[in-house]
Amino acid sequence: MVCILGIESSANKVGVGIIRDGKVLSNPRATFHAPLGQGFRPPETAAHHRQNVVRIVIDALQQADIKNPQNEIDGIAYTKGPGMGAPLQVGAIVARTLSQLWSIPIYPVNHCIGHIEMGRLITKAENPVVLYVSGGNTQVISYSNQRYRIFGETLDIAVGNCLDRFARLVDLSNDPFPAYNLEQLALEGKKLISLPYTVKGMDLSLSGILSYVKHKGLQMIRAGECTAADLCFSLQETVFAMLVEITERAMAHCSSNEVLIVGGVGSNKRLQAMMSAMAEQRGAKLFATDERFCIDNGAMIAQVGWHMANAKMVIALDECRTTQRFRTDQVHVVWLQSCIEAAERYYFWIFVILILPAIINFASLALSLVTIFHVRRLKSVTEAVTSSTHWLARTANRVGFGITARNALMEYAKKKNLGKLIPSSA
Repeated sequence: MVCILGIESSANKVGVGIIRDGKVLSNPRATFHAPLGQGFRPPETAAHHRQNVVRIVIDALQQADIKNPQNEIDGIAYTKGPGMGAPLQVGAIVARTLSQLWSIPIYPVNHCIGHIEMGRLITKAENPVVLYVSGGNTQVISYSNQRYRIFGETLDIAVGNCLDRFARLVDLSNDPFPAYNLEQLALEGKKLISLPYTVKGMDLSLSGILSYVKHKGLQMIRAGECTAADLCFSLQETVFAMLVEITERAMAHCSSNEVLIVGGVGSNKRLQAMMSAMAEQRGAKLFATDERFCIDNGAMIAQVGWHMANAKMVIALDECRTTQRFRTDQVHVVWLQSCIEAAERYYFWIFVILILPAIINFASLALSLVTIFHVRRLKSVTEAVTSSTHWLARTANRVGFGITARNALMEYAKKKNLGKLIPSSA
């Protein structure tokens, strides 16, 4: 059994999760809320994380009932990136300290991979097309050859950033987070307003629609042409339709019948409903989680660390740094290949033990039936030829043919298959 402690600190949430062989033992976190109308800035966010991270580590250990972490924890995982530099450093410093203090391995984790692996763990999705939507990322991803490949992404700002910034423009609270409050206000919207729709192949652009609602949309509210709820509703419908389009295109390209939504925006019920409708039309299945695991958390980092530990990966301490730019497809996903190979071996032996004997038995039965049929047919043909030949011989003898002539006549009858012309009574 492998037990991993994971630390997440890439944005405004600091969380610590503990996972033991696929079971979440604890997953506490704390969120930094910026003042009304403002976004969270790196210095203030990092200060919040420094004030709370030790307490959250202790809470995680207590909730997991771990009394001797040096002997019960097998490794420390932390978010290497992508994210904001100062908050990332807080998590990395704590992870390196605990690794040295407890003399256990350390695993730097890609934040995006953490979301994907947590989604796969919770939903049991096997090999889905992944829509990763959060405040800092918008990507359509699928696994291929030990990499999570990016099929499409935003060309400018992330979907969560777009929703959060508009939510602040209409004075929605940052608690619990702006996009959630926008989702609730959108439920009151009754008028669908036409907004810019920008999809370019597998990619999309969101800066144009944000600029439009910031200027034209607010003018419409002041003029009484629509309400803030109408704009929130229209923004969600338009942006989510764009996400559904590029996801469906990726599913068609990959011939996939599974789609998994991860990231903070993935907990949006309207997005899940629109994606579910598309999946149902394609005969596919939607997988999604709730805010416990969609939103940034330490357990998702621990889950990737668990995979790395089981894959026997060893990371030197001087390589355990942070980076603000760390793309999903830069990670060598060695553990997933191992899982696939293990599954292939499993199904191979299932085939050998259960299915192959049944196929052999069926083939033997079919061969026996065919043999019996052909033996009976050959016997009947032989009897017919013999009977016909004897009749010809008797007839030739009656008309006075010699032995040589009779034999020649019999050979001729065999070659020409003249038995059909001979009466059955002969």
